Amino acid sequence: MGSIFSAIGRGINAIISAIAGVIETIVSAITSVIVTIFRVIEDILCCRCCGSRRRSGGRRGRTYDFHFENLFAGNMPIWLVTGSSRGIGLEFVRQIAQNGDEVIAAARNPENSEALQILSKSFPHISLIKMDIDDPESIKTAAQEVEKILQGRGLDYLINNAAKGGNDKPSEIDPERFFSFMRSNCLGPTLVWQALIPALERSTRPEGPVVVNMTTGLASFGLDIGVKNACYSTSKTALNMMTYKKSKEKPNMIIFIMDPGWVKTDMGGEGAMLEIPFSVSEQYKQAVNATSKDSGTFKRYDGAILPW
Repeated sequence: MGSIFSAIGRGINAIISAIAGVIETIVSAITSVIVTIFRVIEDILCCRCCGSRRRSGGRRGRTYDFHFENLFAGNMPIWLVTGSSRGIGLEFVRQIAQNGDEVIAAARNPENSEALQILSKSFPHISLIKMDIDDPESIKTAAQEVEKILQGRGLDYLINNAAKGGNDKPSEIDPERFFSFMRSNCLGPTLVWQALIPALERSTRPEGPVVVNMTTGLASFGLDIGVKNACYSTSKTALNMMTYKKSKEKPNMIIFIMDPGWVKTDMGGEGAMLEIPFSVSEQYKQAVNATSKDSGTFKRYDGAILPW
Protein backbone atom coordinates (compact mmCIF):
# COMPACT_ATOMS: atom_id res chain seq x y z
CA MET A 1 0.00 0.00 0.00
CA GLY A 2 2.85 2.30 0.90
CA SER A 3 4.43 1.74 -2.48
CA ILE A 4 1.23 2.84 -4.20
CA PHE A 5 1.09 6.08 -2.22
CA SER A 6 4.77 6.59 -2.94
CA ALA A 7 4.20 6.17 -6.69
CA ILE A 8 1.24 8.55 -6.56
CA GLY A 9 3.39 11.05 -4.69
CA ARG A 10 6.13 10.84 -7.30
CA GLY A 11 3.55 11.31 -10.07
CA ILE A 12 2.11 14.38 -8.38
CA ASN A 13 5.61 15.83 -7.92
CA ALA A 14 6.36 15.26 -11.61
CA ILE A 15 3.14 17.00 -12.63
CA ILE A 16 3.86 19.92 -10.31
CA SER A 17 7.40 20.22 -11.71
CA ALA A 18 6.09 20.19 -15.27
CA ILE A 19 3.49 22.85 -14.47
CA ALA A 20 6.15 24.96 -12.75
CA GLY A 21 8.37 24.68 -15.84
CA VAL A 22 5.56 25.82 -18.12
CA ILE A 23 4.75 28.74 -15.82
CA GLU A 24 8.40 29.72 -15.70
CA THR A 25 8.59 29.71 -19.53
CA ILE A 26 5.43 31.81 -19.83
CA VAL A 27 6.66 34.32 -17.24
CA SER A 28 10.00 34.57 -19.02
CA ALA A 29 8.31 35.21 -22.36
CA ILE A 30 5.98 37.84 -20.88
CA THR A 31 8.92 39.52 -19.17
CA SER A 32 10.81 39.64 -22.45
CA VAL A 33 7.84 41.23 -24.21
CA ILE A 34 7.41 43.80 -21.44
CA VAL A 35 11.10 44.71 -21.51
CA THR A 36 10.94 45.15 -25.29
CA ILE A 37 7.86 47.36 -25.03
CA PHE A 38 9.49 49.51 -22.37
CA ARG A 39 12.60 49.89 -24.51
CA VAL A 40 10.48 51.00 -27.45
CA ILE A 41 8.55 53.45 -25.26
CA GLU A 42 11.82 54.77 -23.85
CA ASP A 43 13.17 55.34 -27.36
CA ILE A 44 9.98 57.08 -28.46
CA LEU A 45 9.95 59.34 -25.40
CA CYS A 46 13.56 60.27 -26.10
CA CYS A 47 12.57 61.59 -29.53
CA ARG A 48 11.18 65.02 -30.29
CA CYS A 49 7.82 64.91 -31.94
CA CYS A 50 7.70 65.54 -35.68
CA GLY A 51 4.10 64.80 -36.58
CA SER A 52 1.47 62.38 -35.35
CA ARG A 53 3.30 59.31 -36.63
CA ARG A 54 6.89 60.37 -37.34
CA ARG A 55 9.44 61.29 -34.74
CA SER A 56 12.94 62.43 -35.53
CA GLY A 57 16.00 63.18 -33.48
CA GLY A 58 16.64 61.30 -30.26
CA ARG A 59 19.74 59.53 -29.06
CA ARG A 60 22.82 59.87 -31.23
CA GLY A 61 20.76 61.75 -33.80
CA ARG A 62 18.80 58.63 -34.73
CA THR A 63 15.50 58.96 -36.56
CA TYR A 64 12.48 57.10 -35.25
CA ASP A 65 9.34 56.29 -37.19
CA PHE A 66 7.90 53.56 -35.00
CA HIS A 67 4.47 52.54 -36.25
CA PHE A 68 2.78 51.29 -33.05
CA GLU A 69 -0.69 51.20 -34.59
CA ASN A 70 0.61 49.22 -37.57
CA LEU A 71 2.48 46.77 -35.35
CA PHE A 72 -0.67 45.77 -33.51
CA ALA A 73 -2.78 45.85 -36.67
CA GLY A 74 -0.32 43.52 -38.37
CA ASN A 75 0.37 45.87 -41.31
CA MET A 76 3.81 47.29 -40.64
CA PRO A 77 5.36 49.15 -43.60
CA ILE A 78 7.61 46.78 -45.53
CA TRP A 79 11.02 47.67 -46.95
CA LEU A 80 13.50 45.88 -49.18
CA VAL A 81 17.16 46.92 -49.05
CA THR A 82 19.77 45.63 -51.49
CA GLY A 83 23.46 45.42 -50.65
CA SER A 84 22.54 44.91 -47.01
CA SER A 85 25.51 42.87 -45.81
CA ARG A 86 27.60 45.89 -44.82
CA GLY A 87 27.94 49.66 -44.84
CA ILE A 88 24.96 51.83 -45.76
CA GLY A 89 22.71 48.86 -46.60
CA LEU A 90 23.35 47.16 -43.27
CA GLU A 91 22.69 50.39 -41.38
CA PHE A 92 19.45 50.91 -43.29
CA VAL A 93 18.30 47.45 -42.18
CA ARG A 94 19.28 48.24 -38.58
CA GLN A 95 17.46 51.58 -38.42
CA ILE A 96 14.36 50.32 -40.23
CA ALA A 97 14.09 47.38 -37.82
CA GLN A 98 14.72 49.55 -34.77
CA ASN A 99 12.00 51.92 -35.94
CA GLY A 100 9.52 49.03 -35.96
CA ASP A 101 9.02 48.32 -39.66
CA GLU A 102 9.44 45.02 -41.48
CA VAL A 103 12.51 44.77 -43.69
CA ILE A 104 13.70 42.29 -46.30
CA ALA A 105 17.50 42.39 -46.42
CA ALA A 106 18.94 41.32 -49.77
CA ALA A 107 22.60 40.47 -50.24
CA ARG A 108 24.73 38.34 -52.54
CA ASN A 109 25.71 36.08 -49.64
CA PRO A 110 23.75 37.04 -46.51
CA GLU A 111 25.02 33.93 -44.70
CA ASN A 112 28.58 35.34 -44.86
CA SER A 113 27.71 38.61 -43.13
CA GLU A 114 28.09 38.08 -39.39
CA ALA A 115 26.68 41.53 -38.64
CA LEU A 116 23.57 40.88 -40.73
CA GLN A 117 23.07 37.45 -39.16
CA ILE A 118 23.28 38.92 -35.64
CA LEU A 119 20.87 41.70 -36.60
CA SER A 120 18.32 39.27 -38.05
CA LYS A 121 18.37 37.24 -34.83
CA SER A 122 17.70 40.39 -32.79
CA PHE A 123 14.62 41.46 -34.78
CA PRO A 124 11.99 38.91 -35.85
CA HIS A 125 10.71 41.28 -38.56
CA ILE A 126 13.95 41.02 -40.62
CA SER A 127 13.96 38.51 -43.48
CA LEU A 128 17.14 37.59 -45.36
CA ILE A 129 17.24 36.72 -49.05
CA LYS A 130 20.00 36.03 -51.57
CA MET A 131 20.25 38.44 -54.48
CA ASP A 132 23.10 39.09 -56.90
CA ILE A 133 22.33 42.30 -58.82
CA ASP A 134 24.75 41.23 -61.57
CA ASP A 135 22.69 38.11 -62.29
CA PRO A 136 19.19 38.55 -63.82
CA GLU A 137 18.20 35.00 -62.83
CA SER A 138 19.24 35.65 -59.23
CA ILE A 139 17.07 38.78 -59.22
CA LYS A 140 14.06 36.82 -60.53
CA THR A 141 14.55 34.10 -57.92
CA ALA A 142 14.88 36.72 -55.17
CA ALA A 143 11.63 38.37 -56.32
CA GLN A 144 9.88 35.01 -55.96
CA GLU A 145 11.22 34.74 -52.40
CA VAL A 146 9.96 38.25 -51.70
CA GLU A 147 6.47 37.23 -52.83
CA LYS A 148 6.55 34.28 -50.43
CA ILE A 149 7.49 36.62 -47.58
CA LEU A 150 4.86 39.20 -48.50
CA GLN A 151 2.04 36.63 -48.85
CA GLY A 152 -0.07 39.00 -50.89
CA ARG A 153 0.92 42.17 -49.05
CA GLY A 154 2.54 45.10 -50.83
CA LEU A 155 6.10 46.40 -50.73
CA ASP A 156 6.18 50.01 -49.50
CA TYR A 157 9.86 50.98 -49.85
CA LEU A 158 12.66 49.77 -52.13
CA ILE A 159 16.19 50.97 -51.36
CA ASN A 160 18.41 50.11 -54.33
CA ASN A 161 21.72 50.42 -52.51
CA ALA A 162 23.91 47.64 -53.94
CA ALA A 163 26.60 49.00 -56.27
CA LYS A 164 30.18 48.67 -57.49
CA GLY A 165 32.80 51.36 -56.85
CA GLY A 166 36.27 52.15 -58.13
CA ASN A 167 38.56 54.87 -59.43
CA ASP A 168 39.86 55.29 -62.97
CA LYS A 169 40.31 57.83 -65.78
CA PRO A 170 38.75 57.81 -69.28
CA SER A 171 42.13 57.08 -70.87
CA GLU A 172 42.45 53.91 -68.77
CA ILE A 173 39.02 52.36 -69.32
CA ASP A 174 38.88 48.69 -70.22
CA PRO A 175 35.71 47.57 -72.07
CA GLU A 176 34.91 44.71 -69.69
CA ARG A 177 35.44 46.95 -66.67
CA PHE A 178 33.15 49.59 -68.16
CA PHE A 179 30.35 47.14 -68.89
CA SER A 180 30.67 45.56 -65.44
CA PHE A 181 30.03 48.98 -63.86
CA MET A 182 27.03 49.58 -66.11
CA ARG A 183 25.66 46.13 -65.28
CA SER A 184 26.02 46.59 -61.51
CA ASN A 185 25.11 50.25 -61.13
CA CYS A 186 22.44 50.86 -63.79
CA LEU A 187 21.04 47.62 -65.18
CA GLY A 188 21.03 45.76 -61.85
CA PRO A 189 18.88 48.30 -59.92
CA THR A 190 16.58 48.57 -62.92
CA LEU A 191 16.00 44.81 -63.08
CA VAL A 192 15.41 44.70 -59.31
CA TRP A 193 12.74 47.39 -59.63
CA GLN A 194 11.27 45.67 -62.68
CA ALA A 195 10.94 42.34 -60.84
CA LEU A 196 9.30 44.02 -57.84
CA ILE A 197 6.77 46.19 -59.69
CA PRO A 198 3.81 43.89 -58.81
CA ALA A 199 4.73 44.00 -55.10
CA LEU A 200 5.26 47.77 -55.15
CA GLU A 201 1.92 48.33 -56.86
CA ARG A 202 0.18 46.46 -54.01
CA SER A 203 1.54 48.95 -51.47
CA THR A 204 -1.05 50.56 -49.21
CA ARG A 205 1.19 53.54 -48.37
CA PRO A 206 -1.20 56.50 -48.82
CA GLU A 207 1.27 58.63 -50.79
CA GLY A 208 2.40 55.67 -52.92
CA PRO A 209 5.36 53.27 -52.76
CA VAL A 210 8.85 54.77 -52.56
CA VAL A 211 11.83 53.68 -54.67
CA VAL A 212 15.21 55.18 -53.78
CA ASN A 213 18.07 54.54 -56.18
CA MET A 214 21.41 55.26 -54.53
CA THR A 215 23.58 57.52 -56.68
CA THR A 216 26.51 59.87 -56.08
CA GLY A 217 27.41 63.53 -56.46
CA LEU A 218 30.17 62.29 -58.78
CA ALA A 219 27.42 61.60 -61.34
CA SER A 220 26.37 65.26 -61.51
CA PHE A 221 27.45 67.40 -64.47
CA GLY A 222 26.56 70.52 -62.50
CA LEU A 223 28.85 69.73 -59.55
CA ASP A 224 31.83 69.41 -61.98
CA ILE A 225 33.75 66.82 -59.93
CA GLY A 226 36.49 66.31 -62.51
CA VAL A 227 38.19 63.30 -64.08
CA LYS A 228 38.15 60.78 -61.23
CA ASN A 229 35.95 57.67 -60.97
CA ALA A 230 35.12 57.67 -64.67
CA CYS A 231 33.38 54.28 -64.96
CA TYR A 232 31.62 54.64 -61.62
CA SER A 233 30.41 58.19 -62.35
CA THR A 234 29.23 57.31 -65.86
CA SER A 235 27.28 54.27 -64.66
CA LYS A 236 25.61 56.33 -61.93
CA THR A 237 24.75 59.09 -64.41
CA ALA A 238 23.06 56.39 -66.50
CA LEU A 239 21.18 55.28 -63.36
CA ASN A 240 20.06 58.87 -62.81
CA MET A 241 18.51 59.06 -66.28
CA MET A 242 16.95 55.61 -65.91
CA THR A 243 15.41 56.71 -62.60
CA TYR A 244 13.91 59.77 -64.27
CA LYS A 245 12.44 57.53 -66.97
CA LYS A 246 10.98 55.17 -64.34
CA SER A 247 9.31 58.07 -62.56
CA LYS A 248 7.62 59.10 -65.81
CA GLU A 249 6.50 55.57 -66.64
CA LYS A 250 5.09 54.91 -63.16
CA PRO A 251 3.55 58.13 -61.79
CA ASN A 252 1.80 56.01 -59.14
CA MET A 253 5.23 55.43 -57.54
CA ILE A 254 7.60 57.91 -55.91
CA ILE A 255 10.97 57.20 -57.55
CA PHE A 256 14.04 59.36 -57.02
CA ILE A 257 17.82 59.24 -56.72
CA MET A 258 19.74 59.89 -53.51
CA ASP A 259 23.33 60.95 -52.95
CA PRO A 260 24.32 59.58 -49.51
CA GLY A 261 27.23 62.01 -49.30
CA TRP A 262 30.87 61.12 -48.71
CA VAL A 263 30.42 58.35 -46.15
CA LYS A 264 32.95 56.28 -44.18
CA THR A 265 32.24 53.00 -45.92
CA ASP A 266 34.59 50.57 -47.63
CA MET A 267 33.97 52.56 -50.81
CA GLY A 268 34.19 56.03 -49.23
CA GLY A 269 37.21 55.31 -47.05
CA GLU A 270 38.18 56.46 -43.56
CA GLY A 271 38.86 59.99 -44.82
CA ALA A 272 35.19 60.55 -45.66
CA MET A 273 33.21 63.27 -43.93
CA LEU A 274 30.07 61.45 -42.79
CA GLU A 275 29.49 58.60 -40.35
CA ILE A 276 27.27 55.82 -41.68
CA PRO A 277 24.49 56.09 -39.03
CA PHE A 278 24.13 59.85 -39.60
CA SER A 279 23.90 59.58 -43.39
CA VAL A 280 21.39 56.73 -43.19
CA SER A 281 19.21 58.47 -40.60
CA GLU A 282 18.96 61.49 -42.89
CA GLN A 283 18.19 59.33 -45.93
CA TYR A 284 15.57 57.47 -43.91
CA LYS A 285 13.80 60.79 -43.27
CA GLN A 286 13.76 61.54 -46.99
CA ALA A 287 12.21 58.15 -47.75
CA VAL A 288 9.47 58.13 -45.10
CA ASN A 289 8.49 61.75 -45.84
CA ALA A 290 8.52 61.34 -49.63
CA THR A 291 5.54 62.56 -51.64
CA SER A 292 4.75 62.72 -55.33
CA LYS A 293 6.63 66.01 -55.70
CA ASP A 294 9.86 64.16 -54.90
CA SER A 295 9.47 61.73 -57.79
CA GLY A 296 12.08 62.18 -60.52
CA THR A 297 14.33 64.38 -58.39
CA PHE A 298 18.05 64.23 -57.54
CA LYS A 299 18.34 64.61 -53.77
CA ARG A 300 21.18 64.75 -51.30
CA TYR A 301 20.92 62.79 -48.05
CA ASP A 302 19.71 65.92 -46.23
CA GLY A 303 16.98 66.70 -48.76
CA ALA A 304 18.84 69.34 -50.75
CA ILE A 305 18.15 69.20 -54.51
CA LEU A 306 21.32 68.59 -56.53
CA PRO A 307 21.99 69.72 -60.11
CA TRP A 308 21.84 67.06 -62.80
